[in-house]
Amino acid sequence: MPTLTVDQFGGGGGYGMHHEFSQSILDTMTSHNAVVDEDGRIVLVNKAWTEFAASNGNPGVALTGVGANYLDVARRATGPFAEEGEAAYLGIRSVLDGSLPQFTLEYPCPSPTQPRWFLLTVSPLAGTPAKALLSHVDITEQKTAQDDQARLAAIIECSDDAIVSITLDGIIVTWNHGAERLYGYSTEEMLGQSVSVLFTPEHYDEYQHIMRTVKKGQQIPAHDTKRLRKDGKSIDVSVSISPVLIRKGEVIGASKIAHDITRVKLLEEQFRQAQKMEAVGTLAGGVAHDFNNLLTIINAYSELLMEELPDGDPMRELLIEIHKAGERAGNLTRQLLAFSRKQILLPRVLDLGAIVTDTTTMLRRVIGEDIVLSTVLDPAARPVKVDPGQIQQILMNLAVNARDAMPQGGRLTIETRHVTIDEEYHQTHLETKPGHYSMIVVTDTGTGMDDATKARIFEPFFTTKGEGKGTGLGMAVVHGVVRQSGGMIEVYSEVDKGTAFKLYFPVAGVLASSVAPAAPGSQKMARGTETILLVEDDDAVRALSRHVLHSCGYTVLEASNGKEAITVAEGHAEAIHLMVTDVVMPFLGGRQLAERLEGTRPGLKALFLSGYTDDAVVRHGILQAEVAFLQKPFSPTALAQKVRDVLDRK
Repeated sequence: MPTLTVDQFGGGGGYGMHHEFSQSILDTMTSHNAVVDEDGRIVLVNKAWTEFAASNGNPGVALTGVGANYLDVARRATGPFAEEGEAAYLGIRSVLDGSLPQFTLEYPCPSPTQPRWFLLTVSPLAGTPAKALLSHVDITEQKTAQDDQARLAAIIECSDDAIVSITLDGIIVTWNHGAERLYGYSTEEMLGQSVSVLFTPEHYDEYQHIMRTVKKGQQIPAHDTKRLRKDGKSIDVSVSISPVLIRKGEVIGASKIAHDITRVKLLEEQFRQAQKMEAVGTLAGGVAHDFNNLLTIINAYSELLMEELPDGDPMRELLIEIHKAGERAGNLTRQLLAFSRKQILLPRVLDLGAIVTDTTTMLRRVIGEDIVLSTVLDPAARPVKVDPGQIQQILMNLAVNARDAMPQGGRLTIETRHVTIDEEYHQTHLETKPGHYSMIVVTDTGTGMDDATKARIFEPFFTTKGEGKGTGLGMAVVHGVVRQSGGMIEVYSEVDKGTAFKLYFPVAGVLASSVAPAAPGSQKMARGTETILLVEDDDAVRALSRHVLHSCGYTVLEASNGKEAITVAEGHAEAIHLMVTDVVMPFLGGRQLAERLEGTRPGLKALFLSGYTDDAVVRHGILQAEVAFLQKPFSPTALAQKVRDVLDRK
């Protein structure tokens, strides 16, 4: 700023003339102005200066009247304004002695409504005893705009969303950290580049549409689409685009905001997959109920007929084959339910080798004919306490992954071993714990994994399979089941050489039932003389159950549903010792029926039957420790024994 002269204030001459003319000039100025002499004493002030000083008391670097020494006032500033006061003092002093051509200072000023900001400008005067002009300009609006702009810039820079500005030719002019994270390009790489590099070939028409729309000054609302990362990976994003306008609505470019929705899309796909699995599970549950009723009849009648025939009778051999087929059908039902995770889950002390053997048939169907499946079962492997359905689920998941890793065929081997982990091994494999374990090893000759992939395989939603070919939850389920069973899991893999999963389960002592099951038809059924109320809506199953219970000596009262059972019970004056009832029936379910009869027959015992899977049974309040339950299909011997057990229970 040039030095002001007396003539620029309205003329020369004596001090009085200068004072009078300069006062009138100052009073026309809207900013707060004052003139100080070479000692810093105020010689002139305008109305704006006086009014502001009167209304604000002693704010900041205080405004004061004619005759006061502004340098002294500034130097005496205390509290939060001491720093500004010292700066003002030094700045004015430097202008007065010629060390600085001009001095400016921004400072805050308190106000009853809102804080305000002022800019103090000190400019030298020449040709008069007055040495400097002090001007205080209210810059609150500019300061607020600057702060808002700074906040907006900080928000843009810190945003996880990609915020990008482009010209009408699609050239990138701004690129925030969110864009760096989302697309993988640095700011230096993208400034001056065309935004078209982010578009996949199949979305290039979208790019051209966007540019045409932006040039018209029209906004493009948020829409889901795909973009390309630097590494070539296609990602799902939600993009909205707004034109950037200047005076008279002229369009100079556009601002784009892109939000990463890859995880949202993945979760949507997971949800759709879960819905499909739920639908399959619901269908499987309904089919299993009817199928289990049929198997109950097939297996039970074949067993009853075998009891009537002597050993060596050719008809007995035929019945044995029928019974075996029924047992295999029951196992197949359980395996299908295990696959859809709809079976009743109860951990038991089991032999891992037996589970592997039972699952092998289904695994062969899953992996296909071009993969050789072999098993190596260690007879020394000791029993473990696991849920057989969960172990089957683990084997299924690992087999499916192995199949996908061997598209041209290969070998899949499942082994069981007994291992002892000692302290020395633990020191080099910290994820293990010393002790005795039975181990399942699943080995394939597939493509294998690199270290980066191997480090992430148990992460939920992580998958190396193509789009639509995997949910990324299979290995997470494997890891969760093993850990929930108190076990551990280790992975060994080399690219192009294959993968081996080692699943360790702590040994659990002796098998719950180490005696081989008796051949069908060779066991004596438990008997009794009590009265039993039999409630079953399936006529064939009810007829079978009545026949078994009658033949065991019991008096049987029948009902085809809950309402009929209440009527039968009310019409029977003597004691009813036990109710055997299906769980899910029309009109009135088994649990509700039991609760109704408890009011009229206190202490009535109940045995619940069901061919449904766990979800239906749980909903009806059956799976509790104190509730007696028999899963269909059941054998006549199992029904007779369970009835006797419940009747004898104290």
